[in-house]
Amino acid sequence: MNITGTKLYKHVFEQDLTQDLETFYKRERATHHSHSAAINLENSETRKHISQYLNHGLNPVTTIGTRDVVDTDSNIYPTLNKIVDTVGLEKCQSILMCQYPGMYQLRHTDKLATYGAADPNTLMRLMIFLTPQTCGQFLQWGDECITGAQSGDLLVWDWTSVPHATANASDEARIMLRLTGVITEKTRKFMLTLQG
Repeated sequence: MNITGTKLYKHVFEQDLTQDLETFYKRERATHHSHSAAINLENSETRKHISQYLNHGLNPVTTIGTRDVVDTDSNIYPTLNKIVDTVGLEKCQSILMCQYPGMYQLRHTDKLATYGAADPNTLMRLMIFLTPQTCGQFLQWGDECITGAQSGDLLVWDWTSVPHATANASDEARIMLRLTGVITEKTRKFMLTLQG
């Protein structure tokens, strides 16, 4: 599946996410989930990305945001499980990503190192907005600023070449579901439905 540039698909998922978001906030407070638990410093690309923050005197753990895994084998996030199933990626990594006010992620290009030597054309990464984008929440993919995103909107991009960065200067948390995995026939059919 060849994706060029960046595309925001509007109103893709219209499920009520209230229960899943409440669960996320409770789990986050109880377990103190953070990005630091997932940092693998044995990976050279990860070390390079982390050094960006350190070179600017920034703490990469406190600025990036908090995360939680959506384990589709459990029923912790039932609505999000249905969304993951709808997209149909195989070996899917489903990550809830929360960026609170004052948090940011420096410009970077994804490498998907956890998939090893897999052909990049067989992999896909996408993000689903779980909260509406508000004034002060910045997302830039390449030269394009993402604006006006609503809960349920889907962001797809050429993860192999499009650098991106985010920041939250609003007074509300921005929560997204990031899906990464191997493209299946189900994924192809799902993406075709978005083409109209």
